Amino acid sequence: EVVAICRAMGIPNRLVLNISRFFSAAAFVHFGFEYAGSAMIGKCYLELPAPVPDAAPVNGRLQFLGFKWSMNDASVAVVTRYRARSISHWDAAPALMLANTGSLLQPAMSKLMNSLRPQESSKDDALSLLEIEEEGSSRRSYDLNIYDNSVSVSMLADALRDVALILNVNSAAIEQWLESNATAPVGHIATGLGRDQQSFLTVYYAPSAN
Repeated sequence: EVVAICRAMGIPNRLVLNISRFFSAAAFVHFGFEYAGSAMIGKCYLELPAPVPDAAPVNGRLQFLGFKWSMNDASVAVVTRYRARSISHWDAAPALMLANTGSLLQPAMSKLMNSLRPQESSKDDALSLLEIEEEGSSRRSYDLNIYDNSVSVSMLADALRDVALILNVNSAAIEQWLESNATAPVGHIATGLGRDQQSFLTVYYAPSAN
């Protein structure tokens, strides 16, 4: 059934073989779809089981295998590995993320990370940071899970405006997005250098019911 869904999304055969090979190790399966202009990207993620409760954290433990492909061009297909990074304190997360972000974006990202800083030290225990590498490219990025920090889009608005300015995002478009999703909870922040070695920021959030 999983392969059938991927085939309906135009997955290349070589990725089907990879998914079939690793499927038995997965605890969960996630699907994604990305559309920008004429580009359509299909995604399938195999999530490995969570660590055993009370087990010592294993730095670099594989947590997700991501399979991503162009639905327009069968020659474009990549496998991405998401590995857990052990963090004992909040400050370690922005340090890693900023070190792997382009110099132009670092000041705005520093402002953003300060806006995300937990108010309670107990929150450090719940930090979840993934290191992301893509086969066949020099992409390197980090994804920080902040669902438990109760952060809304409006709380990050000033820092996101700074990031948008640096990344040449249309100012009217970003203002409309900020207004429409002001109360939406932010779940993840991902940043780093893409396969083209350009800085990027991705904000994962729950869209407003409106």
